[in-house]
Amino acid sequence: MPYSTLHPKLAHLSDSQVEELIIRYYGGEKLKGLVAQFGIDCTVSTLHKYLPAEISDQPCPNCGAVMEMPSPCRNLVWRNADMLSRCTQCIHGKHKICGCDFCITQRKANNIKQAEPKPTKEQIVNGQPERLPIQPEDLTLEQAVSILALSRGYYSIGTNNGLLLYTAKLDKVPLAPTTELSDDLVNRLVEASLLSVCIQPGIDCELISGRLTTKNPKVTLQWRMPETSLETLIQAIVQTARNTVWPMHWYGQLEELVLAISMAECIEFYEWCAKARQFPNVEEKAKSGLIRNMLLDFTVGESCYLIASGARLASDMLVRQSISLEHTANSMLGVCQRWSEKAKKENWAIKPFSRNVNCPRSMVSYVLYDTFLSIGEDSFNTPIALIKKPG
Repeated sequence: MPYSTLHPKLAHLSDSQVEELIIRYYGGEKLKGLVAQFGIDCTVSTLHKYLPAEISDQPCPNCGAVMEMPSPCRNLVWRNADMLSRCTQCIHGKHKICGCDFCITQRKANNIKQAEPKPTKEQIVNGQPERLPIQPEDLTLEQAVSILALSRGYYSIGTNNGLLLYTAKLDKVPLAPTTELSDDLVNRLVEASLLSVCIQPGIDCELISGRLTTKNPKVTLQWRMPETSLETLIQAIVQTARNTVWPMHWYGQLEELVLAISMAECIEFYEWCAKARQFPNVEEKAKSGLIRNMLLDFTVGESCYLIASGARLASDMLVRQSISLEHTANSMLGVCQRWSEKAKKENWAIKPFSRNVNCPRSMVSYVLYDTFLSIGEDSFNTPIALIKKPG
């Protein structure tokens, strides 16, 4: 298979030497010996970044240009045996959450569902339990993960009409990394008629345009199915999650759910870094755009490292230049952007970054990465493109 132009760090090698290097690299030889023998000026952890990309025989579906398949780190190949290619001209890249016109159209087509009337406010608040049986394959991946997360993260009381959920079991384990994502997950379960909301006196909760906004962790949610049916469904979801083969539509929904959780984790850490320095909020759209772009090229852990670096540099700027907090907050955004672009361009070897204790793992993270994917906390330092269903 033809390869792309060699990186300058490999320019001194002949074609046969490059072929030998690739074979021996993926053959499991010690990286230190390979770097020394072939005279490559790089660290052992970044060697794969300089290996030539394979040229695909399929043109880019977005612009028709040449596609290439980058050489993955050998430790992660098993998670991405079907690694897909990226365009050499436009932004198209199927192994990423691609924003090209072609992929946006494809995702919309894949996510088309039969239109269902949304429940009214009265139905949401006072809806009666539905007795129809539900199977895991009837659910989206997000719904299956959310149901398990709620069942594991909240105490429950059996009632005649179903199961009431109230008060988190573990105060330090949130449902999702951010309140916004938690509310989104709950609301989508409500819209799918899987949950109803019981507004009681003394509970600070309101419905705005049919959307639930929770301001108190003790808001009461009621499953819209009998308790025995719920227990059976939960067991079936766990069994299906651990099976070698999932329902087909779950595979297509995995990357989007991983991106949503990853973005929420990075946003949570960004906001913690800013709040710890008393920086005011920045525009949500700009912050979300920055983090989405980071996650196209970096893991959650690497993105958090860049965010932490940006926060420290902005804080230093505040002290040295005596600028306003608002200016400093925007500077943090700009520094994070510049650092991520520089890290990508220069292929930085970013040291592993551990999860911050002030931003603990959420229940949806435990459920998705431990129960469904069996990779646990490795997800924090694994590229989104390489997070796949094993087997």
